[in-house]
Amino acid sequence: MEYTVSDQLLTFSCAVLCGACLGVFYEVLRLFRELVYHKKSVVIFCDILFMLVCAFASVLFSICYSRGNTRYFTVAGEALGLLAVRFTLGAVNIRFFLPLMRNILKKCRKFAGNMGKTLKKLLQGCGNILYNIHRKKASSTDDNAQNKSKERGKRNHGVKTAE
Repeated sequence: MEYTVSDQLLTFSCAVLCGACLGVFYEVLRLFRELVYHKKSVVIFCDILFMLVCAFASVLFSICYSRGNTRYFTVAGEALGLLAVRFTLGAVNIRFFLPLMRNILKKCRKFAGNMGKTLKKLLQGCGNILYNIHRKKASSTDDNAQNKSKERGKRNHGVKTAE
């Protein structure tokens, strides 16, 4: 089994491409982590997920291109591709996409809040649906309880009697 220089060069260039794909995946995870405001559990989950995906991709790459052998130049090629994306696309990701995604997220939250208010008004407008029937029953029992406590207060005039 010969492993020629052209095979090694092809394997190295494919490793750089694989590393670049892993770098894009990392940037997506990084954007997600920034949007959830650095919660420790999310950071740990994203790091573990990234490590597992990288390990799986490296093993598959070694099986496919290096005939099952892990070679140092393939690992170096993956690291080079990942770092290239990290220092080029990563800067664009933080400066452009992060503020854009925060604005979109803010508008989505505002839209969802307004939609909730609108749906509540629509539900209250229909009298024969279960939502309003339940609310009427709950409010009538609350009103009855309040009226009874008011009547007790009127009978005793706020003075406790010893019986």
